[in-house]
Order: sequence, then structure tokens, then C-alpha cells
Amino acid sequence: EHTTLHIAGVDLAQTREHEGETYALLTFGEDFAARYVRGLNGCNNTGNRETFLKNHPALIEKPGDFAYDCSTGLLYVNPPKDIGKCTFYYPLAESLFVIEGMEGVTVEGITFTGVSSRYISKNGYKAAQTNNESIAKRLESAAIFTRDVRHFTVRDCTFRAIGCNAVQMHGLTVSASIYDNKFIDVGMGGIFIGDYGSWPLVSVRDGAPDKVKYYYDRLAFDVSVVNNYFRDIGYDYPNCYPIYISLVDRARVVHNTIENAAFCGISCGWISSPVDFFPGEQFNLRDTEIAYNRIHNYMQVLRDGGAIYVCGANAAVDYAERFNSIHDNYLSLDEPGDRDRRGIYLDASSSNYDVYNNVIETSAFPLFTQYHVPSQYTHHNRSHHIYSTDPIESGNHVPERDTLMSDIFVESDFGTLLEKYPHAAEIVDASGCTLDVR
Repeated sequence: EHTTLHIAGVDLAQTREHEGETYALLTFGEDFAARYVRGLNGCNNTGNRETFLKNHPALIEKPGDFAYDCSTGLLYVNPPKDIGKCTFYYPLAESLFVIEGMEGVTVEGITFTGVSSRYISKNGYKAAQTNNESIAKRLESAAIFTRDVRHFTVRDCTFRAIGCNAVQMHGLTVSASIYDNKFIDVGMGGIFIGDYGSWPLVSVRDGAPDKVKYYYDRLAFDVSVVNNYFRDIGYDYPNCYPIYISLVDRARVVHNTIENAAFCGISCGWISSPVDFFPGEQFNLRDTEIAYNRIHNYMQVLRDGGAIYVCGANAAVDYAERFNSIHDNYLSLDEPGDRDRRGIYLDASSSNYDVYNNVIETSAFPLFTQYHVPSQYTHHNRSHHIYSTDPIESGNHVPERDTLMSDIFVESDFGTLLEKYPHAAEIVDASGCTLDVR
């Protein structure tokens, strides 16, 4: 599908010379941004979604501007006045460790830095959902990149000033443990496990269950993300998360601390439609626990997300058991922002969750379970013992779909909330990692 953009004019008085070629300034009509983003990018609902034009030396203008030519390896820079105090870096690799088809691998005690994706400089970048580029889809670039690994461990490592992902795992992942690590200033995602959209589902509404195909080789089994520290994640490519796990059977995401995330803090699952399978056949998320995490200042760039965001059906709508939990998390914002910066967000057919013992501070929308899009209603979720400084809307309580809410405690002042409900103070004190991050 093509979208026509109105070119307002070509300014031949403003030109740049580069390698014997003359480049003139091209200007667009006032509707350029809206038509380019909304017309060419189908995933624009989160707002502020980043689109980068192809990097080129002709675009260099003010001090600090730069362009990297991947084909020649040249870095063009308009330096500051005091060039003696300026240090230049450019990536020589898109991944540092690439591990495929191996079993029993441990990466321990290593500091990673500097690696970055060169796709953006060469091709431009148009962001889509969940660490996706609209054309290239997943950019396979990470300090540690794996595919089809078993019994894989990353512990006691530091990922600092990474231009791409820190840990990115694809294919069939069996028994992965990522714990006691620090992720600081990571441009894309901190921990990314799984393949979003890796197997098609036919919903009940489609009426063709025989077309469902189960891609066993693109799933994750037995994943632990425990006691990690994250700070400043996804600010270069805000459609990324500190922690993302896609289709998984048995996952523990516990005792992590997240400070400053451009988008959601923790995201698990990705199937937006209802499904007609039962446990043991197929799954989106099963036996997944998200607990004892401390997430502060999430959704700092994008909208339509939350500190904890889960998505997708976990069984047929008439399967009423619960086998996923979100509990004992402390989620906070310095500033509430708009209603699209939610605390706990059960979106798009999410089902079979027990949500309890969570403290949510300064959120205009502390708890959301999808209830306004009929094709993506949530089912079989229970939320109870939620402590919040902001009221929780009644639409989250839908008894006919076994989406229940009880024991909600609200005090507008956080200090009063903790004093009145000692259980809330206990949840806050027990949340987060134990790492020394001074």
C-alpha cells in the first residue's frame, strides 16, 4: 500500500555537498508527519512512536551531529568547538556473543558495552509493537544473542551503554536463568525472550480451528528472570522493554528493580484474540509468576501501556481455572501523566490471572482489564488486595466473565496508605532486587 506525501517545495538555496554530489533541502507540507506515521505505520496507537530517516552525511548541520556510513565504515561528525574533549565511538559489531543450538552454557561476571545495531544507520527505522521494526521485524542485534538454547544462564553481568538489546533469545528456549545482573542505559530492550507472532491462531470467532498450527520450536519453557537491576531502558528505541517474554510455559519474573523505562516495565505474552485451545494443547502464557518487582517511572515516552503489561488468551473462554499470578509488586510514578500510563494492564483477551497484594502509587489508571473492546474481552481474572493512591474503575469487575475484583484499598496520600495498611508497607519493603547499585 502506497501513501502519497505532499512535497511543499525544493529549496535550491540550501544545499550540501558530499562526495561530489549536491543535495538540496526538500520540504514537506504541514500534514507530512501525520500522514507519514499514520499512513505508513499501522502500529501508531502508543503515541510518540519513533521513526528515524536513513542516516546520511548531508543531514549533518549543528555541532554534535554525526552520520555513520556502514558501507565504508566512515564516521562523519560535526565536532564541538573543543574537539580535544570529545570522544568518538562507533559500533564494529551488532552482537558480541552469538550462541546457537547449544546446551549448558553460562555467561558470568562479564561487563558488556558499546555494541549497537547498524540497521538503523543504513536503512532508517520505523518502530512497531514490542521491539519490532515495521519492515525488518525483529532486529537481531544484542550483546548476547541466542537461538535454540537449553539450560542457558546469564548471571552477575553488567550491560552498560548498549545501543541495541542486552540479552535477546529466539527460537526454542528451554530452561533459561537470568539473575543478579545490571542493565544500565540500554537503547533497545534489556531482556527479550521469544518470538512475537511466531504461530498463527484461529479464534473462536473465525470458526476454523483445523487451521491452527502449533510451532513448538519457537516457544520458551522454564524461564527465570530474578534479582536484576534496570535503569534507563529503551530511550533510543522506545517500543522496547526492560523485560519482555513472549509465548512461555513456566516463567518466574521476580525481585527485579526497574528505574526509568520509556515504555512498559515488564511485558509477557502476545496474542490479542480469543482462542479455542485447552491447556496441554497450546498456550500463550502458563504458570507465569510476576512478583516482588519494584518498577519506578515507567511509560516515560510512549503511551497505552503499563508497569506490568500482559496480553493474550491462555485457554478457551470456558476454561475457568487460574494459573498465572501477578502479586507483591510495587509500582510507582513521580508524575501521574495521562490515563494511558497504567499500573497493571491485562489487555487483549488476557485470561486466567490471579492479581493480588500489589501497591500502586500515583497512577491515573492503576488497574485495567480489557473491557471496552468486545473481541478482546478478558476472562477468568481475579484482582484482590490492591493498595492504590488512585481509585480503580468499576469496569474491571465483570462477574459474568469471572473477572472479579475485591478488597481494594485506596488512600490519596501514599504515607497515609502505608500507615493505615501495614500490609502495603510490607509489600513495598519486600519488593525489588538486592543488588548494590550505588
